[in-house]
Amino acid sequence: TLSSSSAASDVYKRQALASVDKFTNQIIRDEGKPFLKATKVFDDEKNFTIGYGRNNASIKEGDTITKEQAEKNLAEDVEVRLEEIQDLIPNFANISEPLQIALFSEYYRGSVRQSPKTVALINQGRFQEAAAEFLNNDEYRNAVKRKRKGIRERMLRVVRLLQREG
Repeated sequence: TLSSSSAASDVYKRQALASVDKFTNQIIRDEGKPFLKATKVFDDEKNFTIGYGRNNASIKEGDTITKEQAEKNLAEDVEVRLEEIQDLIPNFANISEPLQIALFSEYYRGSVRQSPKTVALINQGRFQEAAAEFLNNDEYRNAVKRKRKGIRERMLRVVRLLQREG
């Protein structure tokens, strides 16, 4: 049997996690309207993108989906990534809701996994240092040159919230 303190902390963590709708709505805002036809969003991308940012080798040129399928895929992708980010950042449910949502959006995009140092600092509760480390990133530095300047605002949102968390 679980001790009452263990059960209580388990309940607390579940209650502290932002709602799936909040994570999903942020992805929709950040990704924009879904690609209903497989698209190479950037010239230097290896894979095609479809729906709300689904981007992998199984998506082929010419693939199409409906808006309903894009929403179904998004729900699946959010569910999978929510589990992954909580494995990566065990204390994820205990950070502020705005930071959860911003970090999740960047995790969804792939940038959080690219910075193991940032993740380690977050896991140590060293949020100010994590904020600085998150922008120590070629993707951020080269965003304008690579015609991806839109990612900078998403990354800066995480930085501002990390700084506030600390």
